Amino acid sequence: MARTHFPKLPVEAEVNLEKHLLNVQETVAKELLRLAPLLKTSRLLGFLIDCYHRQTFAHLHGLLRHVTSTKKGFVLMEWALNTYLSQELLGHPDLQDKDLMKPVDLLLLTDWVQQAQDKLLLNMQVDISRSLEKILQNEKNEKSTTEDEEAFVRLHVDTIQCINANLQTAEHISPVLKERVREVCFQELQDFVKRYISMQKKTLEKQAKMDRPETTHFFKTLNTCKELKLYVQTNGKGIKNVDHVETVTALENMEAFTVKLLMDNLIQITESYLKRYFKKDDKQMLLLIDEIREQFHRRPCCLDVQKRVMDEAYQRISQIYFEHLVRSSQKKLEARWSDAAGRRVSQDAELLHLTFSDLSPEVRRWNLVLLTVRELLDCRSTDALKMTVAKMLQDCSKESCSVDLELLPALLRFRGDLSGWEVREVLDACLPDQPRPASCCCWS
Repeated sequence: MARTHFPKLPVEAEVNLEKHLLNVQETVAKELLRLAPLLKTSRLLGFLIDCYHRQTFAHLHGLLRHVTSTKKGFVLMEWALNTYLSQELLGHPDLQDKDLMKPVDLLLLTDWVQQAQDKLLLNMQVDISRSLEKILQNEKNEKSTTEDEEAFVRLHVDTIQCINANLQTAEHISPVLKERVREVCFQELQDFVKRYISMQKKTLEKQAKMDRPETTHFFKTLNTCKELKLYVQTNGKGIKNVDHVETVTALENMEAFTVKLLMDNLIQITESYLKRYFKKDDKQMLLLIDEIREQFHRRPCCLDVQKRVMDEAYQRISQIYFEHLVRSSQKKLEARWSDAAGRRVSQDAELLHLTFSDLSPEVRRWNLVLLTVRELLDCRSTDALKMTVAKMLQDCSKESCSVDLELLPALLRFRGDLSGWEVREVLDACLPDQPRPASCCCWS
């Protein structure tokens, strides 16, 4: 009797699944509610319910064989776990008599759910892998280097949306199902991150070999790594068979790799400009500033990444400037620049900070040592020198800006009027607990 009234399996289950399940729901509910008053006084109604129950799951098994997509697998499980037992069907108030429900074997439901879940997770693994691979290929084929924000964030946004869509659907059906879906999702995400890193390393290494690398690729990579890392740290903990720390570490290593390539290129450019600046052409400093502004212009869609890069770039350039300065002769510089060395260095230090603070407003002041040069050159006694150096070290400590102690003797020697013992006297007073820099002994 149940088989007679039951809808037939649709020809295209994937296409018409939702409509077909609604037909099953309406048909079963209609028949049970129609026959319930007629059979209420007998035990026949209980057996009728069990008959429809068995026929329903025989039908669901048939549907399951034809479902191959994650989306339709979710639809089937949603219907079996939520709609089937709801008041619209088997949970209808008129069918809740305990005696009537005794013959109903709910193991049919649990066995089917296990099979449906297993197939869903297998299909999901294939679908997610395919979707993530498509995202990766789109990134690989992306030729544009524009600053379009949508293109800049597309990879990590599409990746996270792909994972979240499955998690949200599973959560609506069952918390237990969500955890199993989460395991599949983050296993695929972990594999995706490995493939992405491998691809990006090749891309960035190729870019780094160019005369003028396009820094957009580097910033986009840093932003993508940062966003994926944050997502894994927030959502990837406590998942069986998935080591979220491994993924986070891989992304952090990729960030370090990317920054290193950026800095290596910047160091090369800076060395080229500053070598000419301190040897023969005082226009090179302004040309260096123009180069910095062009390569590292502000990117509103990744200000935190911008700050990280600008902070390190500012430190590196200040250090290189300092090294060139102390290797030079004060008198020769003043003759070449037609200006007092201290005043010119202070102007350059302010220009550096103006440039980097414009590119990243919260950048640290890595120019403090350079700003001290003018005051250091103006000191007329070793006591004044001691106070100036001590204040410089104190200011750098407050700003969390490190000082290359190896270059302190050279900085003092740059004055051109201090003997070796006077240099040591200043250093002993300012750094009583520090090992003496090896270069200190060179000044005699």
